[in-house]
Amino acid sequence: GPFPFTYVGKPSTPFHVAIIVISVGYFLFDFAWSLWYQTEGMVMLAHHVVSIFGFSYVLYTGMFGTELTAVLGGSEASNPFLQLRWFMKSSGHYTGLPAKIVDYTFVLIFIGLRLVVSTVLHFRVQLDPGVHFVCKLGGQAFYIISLVLGYQIVRFFYRKYIVKRPGKDD
Repeated sequence: GPFPFTYVGKPSTPFHVAIIVISVGYFLFDFAWSLWYQTEGMVMLAHHVVSIFGFSYVLYTGMFGTELTAVLGGSEASNPFLQLRWFMKSSGHYTGLPAKIVDYTFVLIFIGLRLVVSTVLHFRVQLDPGVHFVCKLGGQAFYIISLVLGYQIVRFFYRKYIVKRPGKDD
């Protein structure tokens, strides 16, 4: 699709709509699963709620698909490493160099995309006069959630790899 740093506040393309429809379905399912099985904390539940409202707003207005799909891609790019970490822990293979590679990769992708690149996009959207207030408010909410998650991840990484407390992997 169009480049998200220059195509701000414009109509969504059919490709954006398809990605958003699939994503809202996934987030609705995952949110219901998280509530039913009580697997997630308040920050992740807030992430799901903000995402579902954001997807719905973009589908309703037919605009801002470029920005939302960029945020979606950037924020979910680290997810495969988070899932791999979970699978490794559940199967008893979360040890040694493979565990470190997964953790380092996850943290680097998360910080790089969700806190560095997304900050640039966030300010680009916030300062654009063509972006609706509701979209800016949703972007602000998602950005705050990303900062909280980023803090939690940096804290985990610091405790596990900088302070090096044996046997602690949060």
